[in-house]
Amino acid sequence: MEVVIQYGFVTLFVAAFPLAPLFALLNNVIEIRLDAYKYLTKCRRPRPERVQDIGIWYNILRVITYCAVLTNALVISYTSDFIPRLVYMYGYSNTTSLQGYMENALSASLKVYGATDLVTALQLA
Repeated sequence: MEVVIQYGFVTLFVAAFPLAPLFALLNNVIEIRLDAYKYLTKCRRPRPERVQDIGIWYNILRVITYCAVLTNALVISYTSDFIPRLVYMYGYSNTTSLQGYMENALSASLKVYGATDLVTALQLA
């Protein structure tokens, strides 16, 4: 269960924290070594049991994977400039190019009018 929780955190939030897989790998290497030491020195050998597959965990991992794809797509689309560029290209541009995109953006109007003039204009509106 611990590994599934770790898999969920790593896959769900890899777009927000790209170093998470590296830290998970380091954690797993250390944990495997510690568990191997414990099994060799402190425990009896576990009895082997034959099973067909991993059972319900397969469905749980599949749901986590689908949610991770959706979550990462939403994080990337919300934090990037990709969607506003597409809206400008296909909605406002006559040539379906990004020619004139910066003049249409709010950041360009801050350069042209100055921040104090824009604040004054917004207060008057």
